[in-house]
Amino acid sequence: MQGLTRVGARQDWLLRMGAEVEAAHERAYGAMRIVHLRQTILVGLAVYNVYNLTSLYLMADIQAWTVFLRLCVLTPGSLLIFCLVPRLPEIWREVLLLPGVLVASLLPLLLLWQSQSPLATYTIGELPLALVFGNMLLVLRFRYAVPFTLITCGVAIVVVKTKVGIDPMLHFPFLVQIVTGAFLTLYANWHVERVRCRSYLAEYDARGRADRAERLGDRLRDLSRTDTLTGIANRGHLDETLAAWLEDGSEVLVMMVDVDHFKAYNDLLGHPAGDECLKLVAQRLADYARYYDGFAARYGGEEFTLIFQMDAANGGSFLADRVVKAVRTLAVPHPARTDGLSVVTVSAGFAGTQAGLPRTAGTLLARADQALYEAKRGGRGRVRLFDDSLRSRLAEARALEVDLETALREDQLEVWYQPIQSLGSGQLRGYEALVRWRAPEGLTPPGRFIPLAEKTGLIVQIGEWVLREACAQAARWPDDIKVAVNLSPVQFQRGDLVSIVVNALAQSGLAPGRLELEITESVLLDKTENNIRTLERLREIGATISMDDFGTGFSSLSYLRTFPFDKIKIDQSFVQTLGSDQRSLDIISAITGLGRSFGMKTVAEGV
Repeated sequence: MQGLTRVGARQDWLLRMGAEVEAAHERAYGAMRIVHLRQTILVGLAVYNVYNLTSLYLMADIQAWTVFLRLCVLTPGSLLIFCLVPRLPEIWREVLLLPGVLVASLLPLLLLWQSQSPLATYTIGELPLALVFGNMLLVLRFRYAVPFTLITCGVAIVVVKTKVGIDPMLHFPFLVQIVTGAFLTLYANWHVERVRCRSYLAEYDARGRADRAERLGDRLRDLSRTDTLTGIANRGHLDETLAAWLEDGSEVLVMMVDVDHFKAYNDLLGHPAGDECLKLVAQRLADYARYYDGFAARYGGEEFTLIFQMDAANGGSFLADRVVKAVRTLAVPHPARTDGLSVVTVSAGFAGTQAGLPRTAGTLLARADQALYEAKRGGRGRVRLFDDSLRSRLAEARALEVDLETALREDQLEVWYQPIQSLGSGQLRGYEALVRWRAPEGLTPPGRFIPLAEKTGLIVQIGEWVLREACAQAARWPDDIKVAVNLSPVQFQRGDLVSIVVNALAQSGLAPGRLELEITESVLLDKTENNIRTLERLREIGATISMDDFGTGFSSLSYLRTFPFDKIKIDQSFVQTLGSDQRSLDIISAITGLGRSFGMKTVAEGV
């Protein structure tokens, strides 16, 4: 329906509404109209034929003709209209009524004009009844009531004027009766039809406003449940759907999906390209979920959630593997990857409802997210189920986290110093500070607690403590001895790393040139621009910047171009295989040569 206008402006003087409105009215009230017309036709036909009795007295000279016209012409015609009314379209149904009522009104006038009986004049009394029947009982549409009334009134006037035997003194009273009867019945019809049209137009407008409000509400609801970037469901819609599925008691599988190395993708190609990548991945995931009667939503950032009504233990691995393959087959180029792949991939973790475990959305999402983390930790483009073994390992990790927090409070951490010597002269150049945890039950390997500390953020406290301890210890060494301290990527995320280093140097009195800060390429992989600025500020205060574990990453060489390191450390994996692997020797030779060409010092681990 188009924009609303004033009710009266959408109907002409014949009370015709627009085609669209007329069609809507027919759909709403057509059936009631048909019932009304059929009932009125039957009642009117019965009453009309009663006047056969009056004709026997008033027009005795044409009795047979009167009975024939009423019973053999009008009655079958009325019954025909009765049968056709429900079978015809609205426009033809209303048109058909006009000749019917005209015959009913003109037939008595015809009989009056033919009869020579002195009492025939009294049959003029049928005329108002015919007008009442057509205009007020049938309620002809006003556009048909007008011609019906005018034709009937005109013929009646002609009959009265030309009928032989009517006293001329009666012409004027008869004419007054005819005209006033016609006017009053037509006015009554106009009033009823006008009320009908105006009432329905108001109803039509109200319904239109309600429909538009409902459509707007539906659109707003859809928008509130749709991710504006990807066009798939958002987290709110996911929460609603997942809660409904859990309530009906069915098995539910929740799958968390994350785009691998997406930050690097954004940094290299820009956010518009990143948005297009997310759109492609989202659509592929939504199509996949729909194919298996599931549901897909964007959880946030580059993370998506898929849910299915099935047992995770039996069908989860199949679905997750298919998800990973489905995204890989998109073949979206990913030139920023450092793991040897060149296309966009995803990792997936999934969990399902299990007997004896809480059936809550939060619990399932948390389990799937933990499984996703394990999948990404084990290598990108992988899947992981949250099962009993993972639950046990996470419980152990949580216990270890609590113990690590205790270790920080109770000074169970120690700093060990590994010497750094010149290969040619054997002269001591410095020490590398390494954190160790001496728990009550014994020494805890760094490989066990360092990753946990990075995951939980405790590495920030540990790193700051190690930095202070190392600087304080190095300040007591000879001036030509340096100390090297490892920095975690997590420490760069805090944003106050520079001030922490400055404070440690100031408190210890250690010269900045004697402090060497070691980083891995992951620092440059994540938020490259910010981290490079931090490294540049650290160099400005006088600290030496060293790239640790050089040669193990796929983009180590490119990072030498990105940031001018003071030193590169060859990973010990190459050193340990020197005697058995010629390639390791070749690599070490290449790295040392590269270091000399760039003016960088080279250090080998594990000699």
